Amino acid sequence: NSSIDSTQQTEDLGANAVEATRLGLKNLERVAGYLVKATARKGEDYSLLSNMYNQLLNQWKREMGHVVNVVGGVKEINLYYGDAEQRYFPGAADYQSNAVTFLLSNALSTPEKFVTSDIVRRISQEGVASNVLSAQKVILSSLISSARIKRMSELTEVEGDKAYSPTTLFANLRNGLFRELIKGKTSEIDLYRRNLQRSYIGMLTKALQNPVTDSDLPAHARAELATIVELIREYDARGKNGKTKWSKLTGAHLSDLAARIQQALDPK
Repeated sequence: NSSIDSTQQTEDLGANAVEATRLGLKNLERVAGYLVKATARKGEDYSLLSNMYNQLLNQWKREMGHVVNVVGGVKEINLYYGDAEQRYFPGAADYQSNAVTFLLSNALSTPEKFVTSDIVRRISQEGVASNVLSAQKVILSSLISSARIKRMSELTEVEGDKAYSPTTLFANLRNGLFRELIKGKTSEIDLYRRNLQRSYIGMLTKALQNPVTDSDLPAHARAELATIVELIREYDARGKNGKTKWSKLTGAHLSDLAARIQQALDPK
């Protein structure tokens, strides 16, 4: 199954999906730099530019999906009885950790190369924030799907400390998606980050509202929401003490997140 074995995927370019996608991303960013010149002609509309931009974003999402499959993935070998005593081999914990780090830096951060005004102002009066968020949501929701968390929990049960556990995954996501709160140095959270943070809170909330019974996802979701709201409170306290400064918009955004979390944890 290609969603479980990251060594058996479409566009498979090697045993290391993270490195292959890193190189693929460089190509996509190079293409983005030429997109306007390659698709726009004097006297013609921007329909080709718009179409190719969407294709570029879809390819970006597809390649990032290859890295997502590393997390909680296993390698399937020894297909027939008698070949060996084991058929499925969990991916190394450091490989999975590197995959999440890559996703946080490249998929779950603002894709600067794809949101330049040179492209955006030609294809949409509203910008492309919704397009970017849609692609990021696919990646993030897949990363914390109940099936993936279930598989990771089972692998952790067997492998113990050698496994890349769901607890570690959620901690890494929190440190990446809310790094502004942890570092306490950023004065502004940009539009794309605000959208992504709201979406993540929404995903965790949904896991509580419609809890599955065969996965630890609801438990992790509740713990994460409680931890994130505490980070917001600590960040707010640092601001009141003059240790951290943020814009009014960032402050309003964080207050909104805290209210959403409180509602999720204690619905009235």
